[in-house]
Amino acid sequence: MARNPQTLFEQYHASIRKDDTQWIHNPALRWSVIALTSVVVAIFIPPLSQFLPGSIAHSSPAIGARWSGTALIAERSFSVLKLPLEYQAECDSARRATSPVYERIHAQLERSVQSNSTLTASRNSTQLAGNSLRSHYRRAWSVLDSLLTGTLVVDTIVQSNADVVLVRDVTNGAWFRVPVTALRLRSDVERAFKRALSQYGVADTLISEHLQFIATLPGARYSPQLSEQERELAVQSIRRTLGFVRRGETIVAPGDLVTAAVAAKIASYRDIYAEGRSARLLQSMLSSIVHALLLCGIVWLYMLIGRTEHLTDNRSVLTIAFLFVIASVQSWLSTLVDASFAPEYLVLLPALAMFIALVYDTRLSYVFVLSVAFIHASIRSGDLPSGLSILVGSLAGIISIRTLQSRYQFIQSILFIAVGLWLPLLATVLEGGISPTYIAAPAIATLVNATVSPLVVWVVLIVLDRVFDVPTDVRLLQLDTLTHPLLVKLRQAAPGTYQHTLNVANLAEHAALAIGANPLLARVGAYFHDIGKIRKPEYFAENQIEMVSKHRELSPWRSAAIIRSHVEEGIELALEYRLPPKVIEFIPTHHGTSLIRHFYALALEEAQLKNQTVDENDFRYSGPKPHTKETAIVMLADVSEAIARIADSPSDIEERLERAFYEKIDDGQLDECPLTFNEITTIRSLFANLLLGMHHQRPEYKNPDSSPQTEAATTSTIEHPHP
Repeated sequence: MARNPQTLFEQYHASIRKDDTQWIHNPALRWSVIALTSVVVAIFIPPLSQFLPGSIAHSSPAIGARWSGTALIAERSFSVLKLPLEYQAECDSARRATSPVYERIHAQLERSVQSNSTLTASRNSTQLAGNSLRSHYRRAWSVLDSLLTGTLVVDTIVQSNADVVLVRDVTNGAWFRVPVTALRLRSDVERAFKRALSQYGVADTLISEHLQFIATLPGARYSPQLSEQERELAVQSIRRTLGFVRRGETIVAPGDLVTAAVAAKIASYRDIYAEGRSARLLQSMLSSIVHALLLCGIVWLYMLIGRTEHLTDNRSVLTIAFLFVIASVQSWLSTLVDASFAPEYLVLLPALAMFIALVYDTRLSYVFVLSVAFIHASIRSGDLPSGLSILVGSLAGIISIRTLQSRYQFIQSILFIAVGLWLPLLATVLEGGISPTYIAAPAIATLVNATVSPLVVWVVLIVLDRVFDVPTDVRLLQLDTLTHPLLVKLRQAAPGTYQHTLNVANLAEHAALAIGANPLLARVGAYFHDIGKIRKPEYFAENQIEMVSKHRELSPWRSAAIIRSHVEEGIELALEYRLPPKVIEFIPTHHGTSLIRHFYALALEEAQLKNQTVDENDFRYSGPKPHTKETAIVMLADVSEAIARIADSPSDIEERLERAFYEKIDDGQLDECPLTFNEITTIRSLFANLLLGMHHQRPEYKNPDSSPQTEAATTSTIEHPHP
C-alpha cells in the first residue's frame, strides 16, 4: 500500500514555518544580532559607560556597604569634593537659614504734613464732644501706640528659618538687624486700629480719616534682589572640598566600609579620571566590547552547544538579545538613581529568568541568569553584593515555577524570590560593620522586586498567549482540564480510550517528575495523544467491550490503515480546536514510526500462503519520532499502559515492560530524543511500580450471615463484577 509523500503533520509544520527561509533561519541575521547585542551591552559597561549622558552619578557608591571592587590608588593628587547630594543639601540649608533683607523707607514730608493736618483737624473736631468721647479717642490712640512700640511695619513677611531679618536704611545706607517677632504687617496694624476706633464709638466717617495716618507710618519693604545676594553669599561660604588626596595614596581597598568620606574620595577621583576620557575613547570602547563579548558569550556558547534548536531560530535569538539589552539598561539606570533607594536591587532579572524558563527551558534560564548577574556587577563597577543577590533571587524564581502546575505558583514564587534576594543581604549583615540604614533600603527594594517580577511575567505570558498566539505554559494550564470539549467527546465516544488516556497521563506525569522533564506538558500531551480515536472508536481494542472485533472482516492491510489513520484524524481535530503546536506534536510522535506488529504478522502469514511479499512500510506509522523528553515519555507510557491490560501477573508486567522498552530502543524510536539510558531505566522502573499497583488483586471477603452457597455467589460477584 503506497504511503502519502507528505503527512498531515508534515504539511502542518510546513505551513507554520513557511516564512522560515526569509528570516527565521537566516544565519547572517542571527550573527548580526549577536554581535550587535554585545556592542549595545558594552555601551553600559565601564569604562565606556562614562561617555553616556548622566553617568557622573555613577561615581557615588552606596554609603554603608563594603567596597567589592579592586583597590583604587590615586594616580595623581586631587582635592576631595563633597558628594553632589551632600553639597547640594548644605547649600539648600544655607539658603533657608539666610535672613531676608528689607529696605527701610521714611514717609515723605509733605505727605506727613498733610496727614498731620488732617489728624489735627479730626482731633479739633472732637473737642466739641463731651469728655466721655474724648476719653474714648485717647484709648483708641493708646492702642495704636502699643501696636507700634518696638515694631517695624512692613508690607510683606517672608518665611525663612532665620530668627532675624536684615534692614537697610535707604537714607544713610545703615544696616541693622530686627527680630522676626518685631515685624508687623501694615494691614494688621490698620485692622487693629480700625477695630479700636469702632470699639470706642468713633463714627465711620471719622474712622476713614484717621486710618489715612496708617499709610504714612515709616516702615520697610522686602527686597528680593538684596535677599538673593545674601543667599548667594551664604552659598559661597560653604566649603566645596573635604580634603586632599596625594598621588599614590590608597583611596579604598577591597572590603573597606564605604563611608561618606570614602564615597566622596571615590567620586572625586572618578571625576578627575574622566577629564581625559576623550583621549581614552578607543581604549575604553575595546575594553567594554571585549568584556561584553565574554559575558554575553556564555549564553550564546551554551545555545551553540546544548540548545541548537533555539540558536537556529532567529525568533529565539532576538528574544534573548532583547532581554540582554533590557537587563543592561536596568542595571545602568540603577547607577543614575540616588543610592539611598538601593536601585541596584530593583533590576527585574527574576522576571526575565522566569520568562525564559517558561517560554524556553530551565537550563537556558540558569545560564542567562549567570551571564546577566555578571553583567550587572560589571556595569556597577564590581558591585558583587547586588549581583549575587539578584542571581540567587532569580534562581529561586526559576525553581519556583520550574514545574508549573498551577497559577498559584506565581504567588508562591514571590516568597521564593524574596528569600533568594534576602539571603545575600543577610550574609552582608553578618560581615559586621554594616549600617542598619544601608540594609533597610535594599530589603525594601528586594521585596518590591520579588512582588513585581512574577506579576510582570504573568501579564507578559497572557499578552503573548491572547494577542500573539504564542503557546506558553499558561496555555497548557488552560488545557489541563478534563472538561475540554475534545476530552468530553472522547469520554462519550470512546470510554475505553478515555480511561487509557487518563492512565497514560498519570504515568507520563510521574515519569517527567522523576527525570526532571516538564510534567505539565507531558500530562497535557497525554490527554490529547489519542483524540483521533473519536472518529472510529470501535476499531480499537480498549473500546471493544462485549463486541466482536471488526478487524475479522478486514484484510491486515486495511486494518493497519484504519489503525494508522487515528494519527491523521487526531491532527485534524487538534487543528480544528486550535491546540498549540507543542501539544499537537504528541499525536504523531506517540507512535513514531513504530511497526503495527499484530497486523504485520497476519499479513506475513497471509502472504506466505499466497507466496507474496509484504512491504513493512505499509504497517508502520508515519512518524515523526519523538524529539523531546516529554513526547518520548508519552510513547513509553502508551505502550506500558497497554501491556498492563494484557499481562497475567506482576512478573509478567516487568518482563513485558523490559521487552517493550528494548524493542523501542532497537527499532530506533528513541534515537532523536535526549533521553539517556539511565533516564530510560528510571522510567521503566517507575512504570513497573505504578502498573503493579494498578494490577493488584482484592482478597476474598466472607459474609458471616450468609450460607455457603451465598458466600460462593458473593465471591463470584467480587471476582467477576461484569459477567
